[in-house]
Amino acid sequence: MPHSEIITHVSALLCIGLIFMLFNKRIRASLTVTKHGEDALEAERNSLEKKVSERTEELLHVERERYQELERVAQFGSLSQGLFHDLMSPLSSISLYLEKIQTSQDTQEARDIIQKTARASQRMNSFMQSIRKSIGTASDILPAKANVTEELSVVRDMLMYKARTLGVTVHIPDELSDQKIDVKIHPVRMQQIFINLISNALDACEGDSFIEKQVTVLISKQKEGLSIVVSDGGCGISTDTLTKMWERSFTTKKRGTGRGLATVKEIVEHELHGSISVESIEHRGATFTIYIPNTSLA
Repeated sequence: MPHSEIITHVSALLCIGLIFMLFNKRIRASLTVTKHGEDALEAERNSLEKKVSERTEELLHVERERYQELERVAQFGSLSQGLFHDLMSPLSSISLYLEKIQTSQDTQEARDIIQKTARASQRMNSFMQSIRKSIGTASDILPAKANVTEELSVVRDMLMYKARTLGVTVHIPDELSDQKIDVKIHPVRMQQIFINLISNALDACEGDSFIEKQVTVLISKQKEGLSIVVSDGGCGISTDTLTKMWERSFTTKKRGTGRGLATVKEIVEHELHGSISVESIEHRGATFTIYIPNTSLA
């Protein structure tokens, strides 16, 4: 091969090598720029993700607060309806007691009636205090504890005149009055349970066709928890009614609201984490049994 051709080939190879080196350098520079760009993009993405995460957490916090507020309002709506329903009992008691005072000739009897009227008024105030607490902030709602036997005694006094008017005996064993059984619930809510169940039992005994015109309340402390039994010897509950009786707005009474038993079930299941059941035979009475677990005892 001529010397000139060799020089030409070598020059070409050198040019190709130089071009390759320059191209490779350019590629490395581009890769470096790309890497810096990727790092900057990664940093920007991380910053953006952090901002999105923080903003999302803020929105979730606001949403949780709003949900809790709506839930509290809904709970108050449900509570207030039950409370307003039960306010009718002390109001009726006061009205009936005042009527009886007008016809009472016995001074001691008049004093007893006035005392019961004052007690009914105090219970009304307790109802309203419960409403105030339910619409207040969480810091306003103090831990609640109710003495079951004490609240039963209060309700018995509230409904005693109604029982006498209907000619029905309310039997509560004497030994219960000496027991102190506390549950983790507001006293007014415990009263709601007794008011609705005992008042319904009294209504079931209305009339002269029932042999046993008596309502019995039994409370027993067991190993697993507390049981409350309210039974009557009245008209009983039909099979059709048994399937609907826990529904809101369902009632068999002419002036009923249908909220009584629904409220009782709600309190027992959601606030006391217990259960309620009923057994009944038409024209032979009904028995309601409430079970409250130890975790709900104070």
